Amino acid sequence: MLSGVTPRSTSAIAERRTPRAAFDYTDGSAEQEISLANNARVMFEQSEHALQRIVDRTYGICESCGNPIGKNRLLAFPRATLCMPCKSKQERR
Repeated sequence: MLSGVTPRSTSAIAERRTPRAAFDYTDGSAEQEISLANNARVMFEQSEHALQRIVDRTYGICESCGNPIGKNRLLAFPRATLCMPCKSKQERR
């Protein structure tokens, strides 16, 4: 250790040299992490629901009207629970 330099004074020096942004958690990174975690949770829940529908033999059937969900829709979005007409109606609301 350097003579006359205490651990306290070196941390004070380091703190002065560290940009404030390194300590600033209001830059949106925490909100972004929360958003990503929420999206992952929702996707997991949708996947669990789709797996349960497979077990129940209702996978591929629209939960709103009871018509089949198109194959292309299920290929694009395997967790789909609504056919395209019902999904379009839902999005218009």
